[in-house]
Amino acid sequence: MSDEKTVGGTNLDGFLNELDAFPWFQHIGERINAANIKQVFSWEDAWECCQDDSWINATFHKEVDQNHPAWAIAYDKALEAVSKSGRNHELEDGVPVALQAAWDAGAAAYQLATNNTNGFYVGLMDWYRKGHWPCGWEGAYPQGRLTVY
Repeated sequence: MSDEKTVGGTNLDGFLNELDAFPWFQHIGERINAANIKQVFSWEDAWECCQDDSWINATFHKEVDQNHPAWAIAYDKALEAVSKSGRNHELEDGVPVALQAAWDAGAAAYQLATNNTNGFYVGLMDWYRKGHWPCGWEGAYPQGRLTVY
């Protein structure tokens, strides 16, 4: 994969290589000083946000091709990294949080590989890099704000 593909200064190869070093979910629940986000403080609240229609049906979810090779590579790498981190919390219905994080990583890789200027998922990765979980959207996208645990 080419190092030339970037969105917001991030290249695909660099992104894929750094997934193992993310502090996956290490800082969830710690207070965040950012006015442009909504913060939740429990797994239950985060899971509820994930199930909200404003997150599930947002337009940006439909812009990702899960058949793209970059998506599959990032998904697998992130799933393995979260699993190895020891912080793979199981959500309701037996869904491990690693699946949510891996999907987001795959979507970010897809955006990088296709030079998608939306960069929504690339931006979500900043929260994973900080050890938090971007888990919902308050309002109708693109208005509103990200929800983070």
